[in-house]
Amino acid sequence: MEQSVLELVRRAELVGGYEILAACTPAVSRRSDTLGTSDSRLELVLDVDLQSQRFARRQHPSAHTEASIESRWQEQAAVLGDRLWNASKFRLAGIHHICQHTSTVSIRTVYMQVGLTDYRAHQGTTLSPNALERFHSIEEDAPWCHLANAIGNAGVLETHDGKIVCQRRSDKLGEASGLWVLPGGHPEPMNLDHHLDLSSAVRKEFFDAVIHEICDELNLDADTVSDPVLLGVVRRKADWRPTYACWARTSLTADEVQDRWRQGGKDTAESTALQFLHSPTDDELLPNKDACSSMLLEACGLSNAEVRSDRHPRSISLRMVEDHRGALCLYWIQRIFRAGLLPSSHQSCEFLLRSAP
Repeated sequence: MEQSVLELVRRAELVGGYEILAACTPAVSRRSDTLGTSDSRLELVLDVDLQSQRFARRQHPSAHTEASIESRWQEQAAVLGDRLWNASKFRLAGIHHICQHTSTVSIRTVYMQVGLTDYRAHQGTTLSPNALERFHSIEEDAPWCHLANAIGNAGVLETHDGKIVCQRRSDKLGEASGLWVLPGGHPEPMNLDHHLDLSSAVRKEFFDAVIHEICDELNLDADTVSDPVLLGVVRRKADWRPTYACWARTSLTADEVQDRWRQGGKDTAESTALQFLHSPTDDELLPNKDACSSMLLEACGLSNAEVRSDRHPRSISLRMVEDHRGALCLYWIQRIFRAGLLPSSHQSCEFLLRSAP
């Protein structure tokens, strides 16, 4: 069973255009660095430096390439106007892990190196055409040092009646316009709680930001959304954009979420439609179960198969952003783990926790 699950994930990554950097099994909560079961524990350690250049983006040695960042920014500003503005963002400088296995327990530690960048650099490097070709570094130990690597987030929101909320982005946005996504955005350095030590403040913002994005984009009250848990980190293969995924539940049904979104709110105009994917029960998790197959194939990027809406008689094709497909794959991995179908072996540890760069 373990081998078939890992093979499925490998295929999903290949076809879906994303790469899993860390699948947190078990998931990580904001209240404790370590969560676990009797035979599995996972610890998340944030190494944060927002002052020095240690985790910052390095300028490209080509003046022409570096100047293209400002050129793209001006081009985007001419199109988007006041819908585009610059702000500080967190930067993923690296992610590493250590796995320890004994006869009775698996202990894994994930280390994330977090620095500072901004949205202008994100637009000018990661989102620029042929980003990896133009900004890839020849330094073997720092291949992405010239990329902004702004850390995004994706919220897998499960409704009370077992649906996953997806949104179609407006065509008038500067990122992923017209595509299907999960609620998400970026954690914001300007929102750090300065009463906490830096690592704790960044950790808090990582979780808070997911709740804010869900509530603002869907017009939900915070007390209807559970505190999220961290599922892991993925990146897009095309440009190495890193995104962390969280899972939260709402006490509202899919119909109620749809109604709240239609009423309009702070950021509801960022999307033009909602769609709800069936969330499989534990008995439906295996790939050969028909109830899971359509959601799994489309969500993880295994095929371009259409997903039949539970709300409309016709099918629609979900063109989902690659890192958000990866977020849904992380959700599926978490469900598989919780159902006891993915043991914490050395093989699964090495496959689901990877170092980058």
